[in-house]
Amino acid sequence: MVEKSEIRIQAFGRSCHIVIGDADSRGNELLLQCQEELERVEEKFSSFSPDSIVSRLNQSAGTGYFVPLDPEARSLFQLIDALRDESKRVFDPTTRILQDCYSSSNGLLAS
Repeated sequence: MVEKSEIRIQAFGRSCHIVIGDADSRGNELLLQCQEELERVEEKFSSFSPDSIVSRLNQSAGTGYFVPLDPEARSLFQLIDALRDESKRVFDPTTRILQDCYSSSNGLLAS
């Protein structure tokens, strides 16, 4: 039987379950690193965080203000753009606001 370490956490408003093979007894250390990295990425990119790059971009939309992107953000947005193009625009990261139209059981909410 393979040894494993696991943790359940919340990230980007969702429940996450991380499982790591633990043959060398470093599983808990690696889980902590995963959790810290998810927290860092969430703080930087979550539209729910008012200081994130995504929030700053949304706040400056249409104002003519340029929001500089660091290499990590630029790389992420290039990947998102490529995924959108590859999916023939089926993948659309700009539709997050539509998530409020659905219940947790994926039923459409009446307004």
